[in-house]
Amino acid sequence: MPEFECKVCKLKYQDKVTAEQCQKWCSTHSSCNFHIASQAINKQAMEAGELNDARFKSS
Repeated sequence: MPEFECKVCKLKYQDKVTAEQCQKWCSTHSSCNFHIASQAINKQAMEAGELNDARFKSS
């Protein structure tokens, strides 16, 4: 199954359209959109803090 990645936050999606929506949102707002990110196929990595992005780190 192909995976498509947001180049900003590194979340991965099953379809290119959602990955592009995520990337556009991240680039425009410097944040992640909950509704888009909830569709990520690697969101467990986000929740575990394995993605190298300050937005996913707890302070």
